[in-house]
Amino acid sequence: MADIRHRVGINAPAERVFEALTTTDGLARWWTTTVDGASEAGDRLRFYFGQAKPGATMQVEKLAPRELVQWRCVEGPEE
Repeated sequence: MADIRHRVGINAPAERVFEALTTTDGLARWWTTTVDGASEAGDRLRFYFGQAKPGATMQVEKLAPRELVQWRCVEGPEE
């Protein structure tokens, strides 16, 4: 399967963007309101979209403050 990469321009300080992508509170403000797990390299984040089980589970692969957030989808829809 091919890698999926997203590049999105955001008009905000890098610290705020990094927080929005690396904390459960930050993620719950812009993607889905129910998120659990931890966001350190090697940890997993689970995203719920109105169902009892996670709609997607992401493995946190790499973090570099203000520069990089890399996840790998380990559970979720086939597509």
